[in-house]
Amino acid sequence: MLKPEEDRKCRVGKENKQQMDNVHIGRLVDGSAGHVVFYFMDASRGYHQIRMKLEDAENTVLITKYGLYYCKVMSFGLKNSGATYQRMVNSIFAHQIG
Repeated sequence: MLKPEEDRKCRVGKENKQQMDNVHIGRLVDGSAGHVVFYFMDASRGYHQIRMKLEDAENTVLITKYGLYYCKVMSFGLKNSGATYQRMVNSIFAHQIG
């Protein structure tokens, strides 16, 4: 992340990522024992289903010859995107995960 300084030079800034524990797959498999109906979620576009706050989206500005663009939804590779996605999945399936 580049941060403008008072001397008008940009400096690379470092920000800490949020930590998110992943649910152990064995726990999920064991929890499904005895059930007859299973649901599979297609998460191939999961990151792109989470809308970003405007103040956060402004940090994703892309400069092109056609103008400035920013991400309205979370994209893969952003800081904390993995933790945010995992929190969303955990909240959706909280009653099943336990």
